[in-house]
Formats: sequence, structure tokens, C-alpha cells
Amino acid sequence: MGPRRVALVIEGSRGDVQPYVVAALALRRASYSVLVLGPSYCAELTKPFALDFFEFYPVDTKKDCQKEEMIKTFSDNNFAQLTKSMSETKTSVREEMLTKLVTAVKDFQPQLILSCYLSICDAMNVGIGLGIPVLFLGLQVMIASNHIPAFGMFPQLPTLFGLNRRLWDYLCRSFAEEMNKSSEPILLKLFGKEKEQFQPTMEEYFQICSADAEYPTILAASRALHGPLPPDFTEHVHCIGGLALESEDQIGAEFGGDLQAMETFLAAGDPPVYMGYGSMTCQNAKFMTLLSIRALMKTGQRAVMLRGWAELSLEALEGEPDSAELKSYCQEKVLLMDTAPHAALFPRCGVLVHHGGAGTLNASAASGIPTVIVPIFLDQYYHSDLVNAKGFGVGLKAMKTLTPDDLAAAIKQCLESAEIRQKAKEIAQEMSKEKGTESLVKLVNGCWVQIGGVVASYGMYGTLTCVVTKGRCSLHES
Repeated sequence: MGPRRVALVIEGSRGDVQPYVVAALALRRASYSVLVLGPSYCAELTKPFALDFFEFYPVDTKKDCQKEEMIKTFSDNNFAQLTKSMSETKTSVREEMLTKLVTAVKDFQPQLILSCYLSICDAMNVGIGLGIPVLFLGLQVMIASNHIPAFGMFPQLPTLFGLNRRLWDYLCRSFAEEMNKSSEPILLKLFGKEKEQFQPTMEEYFQICSADAEYPTILAASRALHGPLPPDFTEHVHCIGGLALESEDQIGAEFGGDLQAMETFLAAGDPPVYMGYGSMTCQNAKFMTLLSIRALMKTGQRAVMLRGWAELSLEALEGEPDSAELKSYCQEKVLLMDTAPHAALFPRCGVLVHHGGAGTLNASAASGIPTVIVPIFLDQYYHSDLVNAKGFGVGLKAMKTLTPDDLAAAIKQCLESAEIRQKAKEIAQEMSKEKGTESLVKLVNGCWVQIGGVVASYGMYGTLTCVVTKGRCSLHES
């Protein structure tokens, strides 16, 4: 029998996708045959590691995120508009997308599919339709629970009467219905089956992706950072630690950047402030650049600034009353980079300023350096509150409402507070004990099952077998 085969079905921005590349690399090193299925730009992320990659999502995600309507959606933190925009974008390429996904999964014949949030509906449709178990692999402690604000963007509601969970259920159902509406007629044709034989029920969705999951729900997030976990989490929810590349694996243009320029800059003065906002754009590049540079000037600090998908640049300083002063400051004290290796750079900075995406938050907390979060969208607000609650930095309000004085004050607080700096070190020490990739491999090893009724051991879950009933394939305890 050949190596066990796992397919990872992923969508999203660069920050969304990178941890899944780490997961794929870890599983391959553990002798799994792995196929990554995702957007076209993922090819550049997988190439340095020679991972098998198949493009099934024929949309340029970067260009999509740079559209005016999407930037407004991000800036306004508008979940309803995000769902609508995603549905419209996917509908335009739905048949090509699903045909590619079904064909690739049929050809690869995985015995297990791991999926992210954005692709979970499609992954479950395909998994059920083809009789392949699907598990959820998320990057945040952000699943349907009565103790977590829905998608991190709504206020924390009283737990009385299960209000938070009711809102989660409503939003998840709305999202699933919107996605399934466009996929159903295509999958009916591809599978030649009734929709009941491939489309998951909401009960089945929550069985693999909720606080009360009945089967393994894997959260690649730090328990030291996010704990204690909500009391309604069952033993089936596993918080395994973050998935981040080791420093030696941060290679290639997409991960390493211009290392010589970075090293020269770091050696030339005091530890700089890091400023980077990933794939997010708030308002426009000019707003983000001016906010960042003006705040930096007020602190007198040096900085390494990443352009990101918003494409921050010194050209954004043109036409401003203080343009000459800003340019002079940048020439002396700012290094602008396309990408930079977080593992090598973050521990050598004085403060880390970012949007609060799950991957960047994990890297910044693990570095032991104080963090400032300027949230833009969804879970970033939850992470901003988390930083304040844990005390290892400053979580600010919505980026679009901030002034340079607000951001400068947060940076200064992180530089000057001995309590914040000590707390950042303590959290990093606790996180260093977590081994996300090792835990993922151990978990996948433990729950391994094969179609055909072959029984496998699964730790505290006891014995599991893959049972096919009514055309579905799911994990069942036995």
C-alpha cells in the first residue's frame, strides 16, 4: 500500500494560506502524500518546498482584495457585504472551480480532506459526494460557541439563552446557504446524484466545526495565547498551537525577502518598529502610509515597513503639507520591504505593529516583543481585545478611526512599559513549549481511517472506523 494521502483545500489571502503550507510540509515530512488545492498565487508559496499544488480557484485573490468594493468591505468590517461579494465572485467562476476541485480530488484519491473556513462548504460537498472524510483545520479560536463573539466582529453577547451561539448559527447557516445556492446545480451535474447525497446538513457542519463538535476539530492556535478555552468546548476540539515556518524554512521571495538589506538596516541602529498589514487595505494605501509614517515620526523610532497587498509606498507622501519632512525621515529611518521573514525579524524589533491577522499575531506573540494591533476586519478585532486582555501589547480600535497620535501613543506605551515587555516575554516562553506541526501530525496519525471499514486507533476517542452510509463518509466512534 502506498503512502497515506491528504488533500488540503484552502482559499483566502496570503496570511490565510501560509499556515496551510506549513501544515502540508509537516505532513509530507511525516511520509504523507499531500496535495494542496488553492488559489493561483499559492503556487509561489508552495514552490520553494516542491509541494504538489493544484489551482482550483481561478480568481486572482490579490486583485480581488484590491477592488474598491472589497476595500470598502474591509474598511467597514461588513460581514454581510463580504458574504455577498464572495458569492458574486464565486458564482462567476463556479462551474470551472467546482469541476477542477472534483476532478483533482478524484484523481488524487485522498483518504482525508483538511479544509479552511472559506472552503469548508465546498470541501464537505465534495467529500460527502466522493465518500471522503473531511476535517476542519482553522487558524483561530473562532468557531461557533456561546462564549465567543460571532466571527470576532460582533460584540460579546450575554451567554444567557445562548445568544452568542444563536448568532453564530444564524450567520453560519446564511453563509452556507449562499455558497450552496450556486454550487448545487453544478454538483448535481458532476455527481449525478440528488443533493441529499452530497450537500451537508448544518448538523453535519457543526459536527466538525463548532464548540460541541463530535469529531476532531483542529485549531492551529496557541492555547497559551488564547486560553483558557471556552467552557462549552468538547474534548473533540484541539487547540494545537500555531503553524509557522521555522526560521531556516523561511526562504524564497514570498517568505524571505531582501535579507541583505534587512540585515544591513538592523545592524545600523536601535531595534526598529515593525509595521505591516498583510493583505489588508483600509481606505487606501495613502491613508495607511501616512498614518504609519506620521505616527512613527512622533515616536522618533526607526522602522521596517512592509508594502503588503495595499502597496504602501513613499509615493503616497506626495502632495502633503509635510511631504518633505516625511520623505526625509523615511530616507534616514525607514526600510520599506516587499516581504520579510517574521521568525528572523520580529525578535530583533522593539515593537510590532500589525493588523492582527491570525498568522501574524501568532508570530508576534511567539517573538516575545510587544504587539500593537490596528484591526481592520473580522477576527482582527477579537485579537485586538485579546492583546489587551493578555497584557502583552496594545490593541487599538478600528484602523480607519485612528490618528497618528493614537498609534504613536500605543507604540510609546509598548516601548516604555516594563510590565508589557515582561508579559510579552512570558507568553512567548509558554508558546515555545507548543509544537503546532508535531501536534498536527500526531493528531492526523491518531485519527487515520481508511475507506473500507479498516479500523484505526484514535487516542482518547477510542476506536474509529470510516463508515459509509447513504453515500456519506464520516468518522464514527465504534
